Amino acid sequence: MPHLTRSGREAIIHAGAFDEPLGATPDRHVQWTSRAEWYVHGDALPVEG
Repeated sequence: MPHLTRSGREAIIHAGAFDEPLGATPDRHVQWTSRAEWYVHGDALPVEG
């Protein structure tokens, strides 16, 4: 279910809630240094932070 952030200024809508493709694709991995230790990406996207 969609829900508001703690500030109430933004809404979180999970990508799995959409029936159709979003029309956007990821172009980078952000917050890379705070990822789970076991996560390994299998694509060629650049990593940041």
